[in-house]
Order: sequence, then C-alpha cells, then structure tokens
Amino acid sequence: EHIRRTVYEHFYFTHVGSSFLLVLMTALHDFPVTLLAFPGMSYYVHDRWAAFRARLHNCEVTAEVVCGNDTSSVVLLTWNVAPSCPLLPGSRWIYLCAESVSACQWHPFSVIQLHNQMHVLVKGTGDWSRSLCSLVASGLPLQCKTEGPYGRSLRRHTPNSHRTLLLVAGGVGVSP
Repeated sequence: EHIRRTVYEHFYFTHVGSSFLLVLMTALHDFPVTLLAFPGMSYYVHDRWAAFRARLHNCEVTAEVVCGNDTSSVVLLTWNVAPSCPLLPGSRWIYLCAESVSACQWHPFSVIQLHNQMHVLVKGTGDWSRSLCSLVASGLPLQCKTEGPYGRSLRRHTPNSHRTLLLVAGGVGVSP
C-alpha cells in the first residue's frame, strides 16, 4: 500500500520496461512465442503513442474552490474548448493530469460542457484530489493537461430512434 501510494509511477514504468525485456529474452529462446506476443505489444505501443500525442498540449485552466470545510473541499476547473462537440450530453469524460500535483498520474473525470467551456468538479477525498484541492486553495498556478473528451457519439435522429435519455449518477468521481 505504501509503495503504491508513494512511488506508483516508478513501479508502473519498471514493470512495463521489464515486460518488454521478458518478451525479448523469450524471443531469444523460442521465436514463435514472440509472434504470439507481437500483436498485443504493438497494440499497446500504438495506444500509448496515441495517448502521448494527445497529451502534449497544456490547457489554460481556471480553478476555484466552490465548497470547503475542514475535512474536504470541492474545486471547479474550467477551460475553453471548441463550441461543437459531437458527443452525447451526459456521456462526456476526460483524462486530467495536474502537473503541479503529479506529472504522470492521469485521472478520469466526467465533464460538463456549456457553449465553449468545459467544467469539472473535483472533491478532495483521495491523496491526489486532496493535493489538487489544497493547491487550488493556496492560490498557486495550476498546470493541467487533458486528453479527450471521450464518450458516446451523437447520432442524428431517424424516424425510428428513441428520443429519451436516462442519466444515472453516483457520487463525486463516478465516470463512465
């Protein structure tokens, strides 16, 4: 538990690197096993490369504490986006990285888009979110990266399509 919470990034990258080393060593002894591992590894590398390219830009985030007490606080993050989004309202979510808190940790959040702005509410209950809320409360500048938005695509209405949308939500932090 202590290692996972304090040095997770090092733990993760060590295991990813050692898995590639394991496949390489296996290839030296039994080449057909490498042929079986190649599709999965190539998909993983492609996925990580696409995520890396999507995560290159910083967005200008304004942050404010909307509710706070001695046990936890809620922070509202807002940034500008393109006004049109072809995703169904209520199904949008992003990955968010606050570089001031941790440069390697990405967390999923449900987003609200109003016109040309996206909004995320973060409640400070875990280690990362509590650090983010205390950083915003201190007034220090916040550097964030986003990946997304993701969600269900908005389809054109056809004569047989349903026009009802059911949204079910839990507490803060529930993402699709």
